[in-house]
Amino acid sequence: MKKMPKPRTIAANPDAWSAESKQSVAFEHRLTKEYADIGYRCWRCGRPSIFTAEEQRCAYEVKKAYIAQTRILCAACWRESNDIAAQLEACEKRWKQSKKRTEA
Repeated sequence: MKKMPKPRTIAANPDAWSAESKQSVAFEHRLTKEYADIGYRCWRCGRPSIFTAEEQRCAYEVKKAYIAQTRILCAACWRESNDIAAQLEACEKRWKQSKKRTEA
């Protein structure tokens, strides 16, 4: 039986969290001292993925995502989701512009 590698960890800096995250129990009681790699299966494709400790630090401390946010999509499905959202936004923009022309 193959032994799973120990998850990588990095120190957490809760003082860098968003204002909303600073309202959480995790902040108030300083429950998060470090981030550790978290394994999950992609909700869309089912492939195993890892929300790395570094990705967590970036999400919570740099991008200011809420501390309880977790990953459900692998990187490939996330990119595809963003591409689809961008295409939809472009279609909506074109539709609004054509609608303005027909109303004039």
